[in-house]
Amino acid sequence: MNINKATDPNKPEAPSTAIDSAEPRPEGAPRVSDHYAAFTFTVAGSEDNDLAKLSSTNCSIGERLPLSFEDGGKVVLMTRGRNLLAVVPQEHAARLRELDARGWEIVITPLLVLYTQESKSFSGEFAAMAINPQGAEVAESLRGFVRRILKRIKGGDHPHVTLTQEQFEKVLETRGEWCVTRGAPMPEKRKGEVVFKRRQSRTEYLQGLSYEHRVGCSIASWSFIALVVVGIVLLVWLL
Repeated sequence: MNINKATDPNKPEAPSTAIDSAEPRPEGAPRVSDHYAAFTFTVAGSEDNDLAKLSSTNCSIGERLPLSFEDGGKVVLMTRGRNLLAVVPQEHAARLRELDARGWEIVITPLLVLYTQESKSFSGEFAAMAINPQGAEVAESLRGFVRRILKRIKGGDHPHVTLTQEQFEKVLETRGEWCVTRGAPMPEKRKGEVVFKRRQSRTEYLQGLSYEHRVGCSIASWSFIALVVVGIVLLVWLL
């Protein structure tokens, strides 16, 4: 009778290795690339971009921005007030159009607002996250993950928005409760460039509530907005 090494009582069992002990992914298990995609991109000021709006409360860090898919392959970012903010760079616009054509849910949010003192111009770093709505449980777990990422961004964190297969599986295991803890590198600043905004202010939070038609928020929001606008005008004037 043949006895293999693993069951032979007279032979010591060979020490396990990382490869031997690793359990293979079950056949048919969800793959991250089939359900989630994410990337970041930077938009600089130009004739097509009104990035001064990045300094306003209509463009809040960590808030979802509307997207407009237009003729000629152009993809436009809008403010919460549905005003033109910026044209997405072509290479990233193509990716967004592909995801939209596949019916994926796309979330775009500002990560950082940068200000260049010499040219008195703004630029912005944005995060794009997309979820395949097919597969209700997987999609709902990913929506929970995205909500947690947005909350971190609003608080001033600069997290990774991509997911490895292992991280994706953690998201599914925890039903969206798990979130990336390691921060992503900040973009390299050019000479004279400073971080103008990297977290959601109280003013922006209140205005966000007013956009959702919460009772009593509009009056408080516009009062704060008036003060912020005056502050920004004074800052630009002094610079």
